[in-house]
Amino acid sequence: MFDVDDATCAPELAARARAVCANCPLIRTCRDYAMANEPFGIWGGLDAVERLELRGAPLPDVVARQESDELRELFRQGAVARAVARQYDVTIRTVQRWRSLDCESTSMNDAA
Repeated sequence: MFDVDDATCAPELAARARAVCANCPLIRTCRDYAMANEPFGIWGGLDAVERLELRGAPLPDVVARQESDELRELFRQGAVARAVARQYDVTIRTVQRWRSLDCESTSMNDAA
């Protein structure tokens, strides 16, 4: 597992992660786990969007944007990661990633 995605990191980091996955004897096990459990990172050689596409899940849409706005508001209010994780049925680590992505996008919007 590599905590990088093509959308959030330099392409060369994602390529290196995929190269390691390609030579790993556990690639299928890792991919199977990620297909069911991981919304971020490169697992089994696939990034999050590729896993969504393979599952036939819709790519982010209006609902995702609405949830994103709700999350941004919770973060602005100082919500505790454990409570947000419970509310969205995800791990605390996932909430921490969401929060860091929100901070990155906010600072990028402020700079523009």
